[in-house]
Amino acid sequence: MRKLSEKIGVVLATYNGERFLQEQLDCLVAQTVLPNRLVVCDDRSTDSTIAILEKFRNSAPFPVEIHINPGTLLPTENFFRAASLCPTDYVALCDQDDLWDKRKIELCDRMATISNPDLILHSVVDFVTDADGKMVTTDPRLVKDGVVAGTAANPALIWLGMAMVPHKRIFDDIPLRQALWGAHFDRLRAIGAESNQSHWWECHDLYLLYRLRESGRIGLIGDVLAHHRTFAGGWHSDPTPESLGPASQAQTVANVTGAKAYRDLGEFCREMTLFYEELGGRTEAKTYYERWSKLWFNRADIYDRGTSLPAKLVGIAQIARSSGYRGKWAGGFGLKSLARDLANVAGVRV
Repeated sequence: MRKLSEKIGVVLATYNGERFLQEQLDCLVAQTVLPNRLVVCDDRSTDSTIAILEKFRNSAPFPVEIHINPGTLLPTENFFRAASLCPTDYVALCDQDDLWDKRKIELCDRMATISNPDLILHSVVDFVTDADGKMVTTDPRLVKDGVVAGTAANPALIWLGMAMVPHKRIFDDIPLRQALWGAHFDRLRAIGAESNQSHWWECHDLYLLYRLRESGRIGLIGDVLAHHRTFAGGWHSDPTPESLGPASQAQTVANVTGAKAYRDLGEFCREMTLFYEELGGRTEAKTYYERWSKLWFNRADIYDRGTSLPAKLVGIAQIARSSGYRGKWAGGFGLKSLARDLANVAGVRV
């Protein structure tokens, strides 16, 4: 008989998920180590989602709780509510339409037991279903095994919530942080520096990554433990068009490369520095964003057509002296970025 994890529960946010929900639920039953429990918060579905969940509850080999929200919350607040209702130390965030590897809970439970990180991340692969119903994988998002400090991660890194297993301790003070960020976000929008990162307060996955950059530790699992369903190669699979709120309007901004994108990230990190001054007592996080603000502004100058060749070379040297070309999980942009920056200085677009 398979054991239940003592540390990990699954939290599932649902909304009109009847099309793919059963496949995801089947993945939970197939786990080599079963979740301690499943806590579902439904955002007032109008299809057969609740009926599917209730049938599953009657046969699942672990406890299942189903909560229907009193009003529509949208994905971020729905996940936060589900996490608040789950009593386990760790919560595996579960979308309603993905596919999990059967070892996901087992390997995450092992990481939690051995290293006790604040957040567990694993590799994931995007997929679409073709006309014949077959899986076609598209975008692999891979990490290497290890445990790293949250302050080692590049602030531009974005990871999918469905590949996260956070500890409950990083969910505190959510309303306070969301409220305090408002003025800073307004300034970024006013100067045209809005990006994905500036919407961290309304996206549950970005929020958790932001919290890790204060002082947390991230446990990385290199194995691909889930396949993330996208639609026509889309970035997000939630069926509600308003699922990300204003953040959805910033996708094109965040995907732009070149001087403006880098300067926008520099502005974001500078604003985060001021934000942490407001919160107080978080010197490590403030120092982290101060450093990254300088790195992004240096990189923006390298790509600015108005910057002289000698100044661009000085900018590359300054980034290198600040360890800015280390890997993206080790405090830098990565060596590929160094090659790209040098090619840009040489007049070669890559």
